[in-house]
Amino acid sequence: MFESLTQRLSGTIDRLRGRGRLTEENIREATREVRIALLEADVALPVVQALVERIKVRAVGFLPAADLPTLYSTADILLFPSQAESFGLTPLEAASCGAVPVLFGVGPLAENTIDGVTGVVVPPFDTDFFAAKIAALLNDVDARDRLSKAGHEHIMKEFDPETVAKNYFELFGKITRPPVG
Repeated sequence: MFESLTQRLSGTIDRLRGRGRLTEENIREATREVRIALLEADVALPVVQALVERIKVRAVGFLPAADLPTLYSTADILLFPSQAESFGLTPLEAASCGAVPVLFGVGPLAENTIDGVTGVVVPPFDTDFFAAKIAALLNDVDARDRLSKAGHEHIMKEFDPETVAKNYFELFGKITRPPVG
């Protein structure tokens, strides 16, 4: 049952992967596939309905930055199967709002998310494992709550403006100090 669910979720992710732009229809179809897969895996109907209701994706157009905290805070999990990132701000923003990031361990994503503590880091491009981790989190409310709380606390501590400024000040001090000897 769990393997079948993993395969179905993995297939859904694979069908969305590599598209330059997602449409409302793509998202509607993916949501339908996820709902069917969960029901076939004997996930309770009220749980499936609640999950589907909470999936609020806006696939077309620009989303104002002011709207992001509200959207992130309605999500239990942020799915972020990015293949390359320069900084990875989206998972940090989502974690600060309580969403648990599930992401590929590429670039700074693997540095900013502590696997099993503040989110889930999956080996790059392993969509089967990615889907398995999603399925596991969907079925484990305690793990989601633990990761959500730890992720939020980590972001508030490590990315607090005073902490970031202090870290930059120390870094600039190191690189501008004359060489010793």
